[in-house]
Amino acid sequence: LDLAESLGLECDKGIKVDGSLRTNRADIFAAGDVAQFGAMPYGIWPAAMEEGKIAGINMAGGSEKYTGTTMANTLKVVGIDLASAGDIDAEGKLESKSVAGEGIYKKIVLKGNQIVGCIMLGETTGFAKVTKAMSLKQDISQIRDHLIAEGFDL
Repeated sequence: LDLAESLGLECDKGIKVDGSLRTNRADIFAAGDVAQFGAMPYGIWPAAMEEGKIAGINMAGGSEKYTGTTMANTLKVVGIDLASAGDIDAEGKLESKSVAGEGIYKKIVLKGNQIVGCIMLGETTGFAKVTKAMSLKQDISQIRDHLIAEGFDL
C-alpha cells in the first residue's frame, strides 16, 4: 500500500477500485489481494481470478463490470470436509433449510427466492452448484430439483 499511496492511489484496507477494477487514476487497475472493491479486500483465490480477468479485459479496451464475489471456502478439518459460502445466518434471522444425518449437516439460507448462504459439513457434494446459483442470484426454482436430490425439503 505504501507504493500505491506514493502513486496517489486511494487506499483503505487495499487499493480502492470501481466496478471496472480501475483505481482513482484512470490508467491504473488493481485486482487480487491488493484490490478493495466496496468495503473490503476479498483476499480469496476465486475473487482474485475473477477480478484479474475483468481488469485484463478492461485494460484491453473492454467494458466488463465486477459486482463482487460470493465469499466461499472449503477445507478439511480433522478429516471432515467443510464448505461455507455467503451468509450462514448464525443469528437465525433468515429462512433456512437444513439436512442432518450421520456425519453430515447441510444448510442453505434463503432470502426470498434466492440462496444467500450455505454451509456443508461432512458432505460437500453440490457446493459448486449452490455457490454458482448464489453468484448468479438465480431463483431457487432453477436448482430446486438438485436441492431436493440433496435432501432439502423445498
